[in-house]
Amino acid sequence: WAILMMVFLLTMWSIAAVELLNPLNKEIAKTGIYEDCPRCPRAFASVSDANLTFFQTVVAGDSWGKVALPIIELEPWAAALFVVIWATVGLGLLNLIIAVILDCAAKAQQSDIDQRNRDKEKEFALQYQKLADLCNMMDEDDSGELTLEELVRGYAENPEFGATLSALDVEEGELQILFNIMD
Repeated sequence: WAILMMVFLLTMWSIAAVELLNPLNKEIAKTGIYEDCPRCPRAFASVSDANLTFFQTVVAGDSWGKVALPIIELEPWAAALFVVIWATVGLGLLNLIIAVILDCAAKAQQSDIDQRNRDKEKEFALQYQKLADLCNMMDEDDSGELTLEELVRGYAENPEFGATLSALDVEEGELQILFNIMD
């Protein structure tokens, strides 16, 4: 859609350029200023030539001085036309296209962040359930509570519990602190 919008806008300006700029460009071509530019005398001769000229100058940003400056020197009002064309196509449309692309990228990034957060929540819920099951297994007297002794014994005797705490960077010497926090 962006390409179609750009082609449409460039074509509208090209129609105006054929009517307004081509007569001026023909006068300039007669002076011989375009000797080193074989395309310049016909830059605005037709809508397709004007489209190509505007694409080259406005979209690609190339060769403004070869065609636009001689026309502006002959008729200074043409500067306003070139500025309006540059502003609508170069600043307006191209920046709109970039804004849409950046907006899509931002939405994709936010979607990725949201998915990672959902994955973390699922993992947390799984780990929480796993830890609760391990604690229930270590509750030797079925009191529904873990004592410090049961926690230390579970760390030493239950490899899965020990591995889970090690993954959380909890060492055996820190079990008292962990117990106090959990208590």
